[in-house]
Amino acid sequence: NAPAFVASAAQHALSVTLPMPHLDPKVCFWRRNDMRRETQTNLLFLIRRMCRIYSAATSSVQQSRGLVGIRTTALACAACVADAIARVRCVDDPSPFSLHYSGKCEGPTRPFGFESGSFESLAANLPIFDPR
Repeated sequence: NAPAFVASAAQHALSVTLPMPHLDPKVCFWRRNDMRRETQTNLLFLIRRMCRIYSAATSSVQQSRGLVGIRTTALACAACVADAIARVRCVDDPSPFSLHYSGKCEGPTRPFGFESGSFESLAANLPIFDPR
């Protein structure tokens, strides 16, 4: 049962405990205050570690369609938070990656982004009962 408990705790941390990003920078938990590069790097490292722990734990339990849906949702939440953190321009030493990713570097650049495409039709087959 230990892997199931670990997976449950990691899933709760990734999808419930961490505040989700908001489009408005004044309201977004991750962008409303200044962030140092050390903090940005540590946060991204910790999210990566949580995803690795969650992936290992869910690989150790019996697979089901419900687990696939929950795993997809939890890792998507982690990707959203990591995206918001990576787009923050640090006050002390902004990284070139962060500047290019957010579109705030010099030159003719635009923020990086991708479309979810047919996620709505693909997610219709996942056994997710409450999308919130």
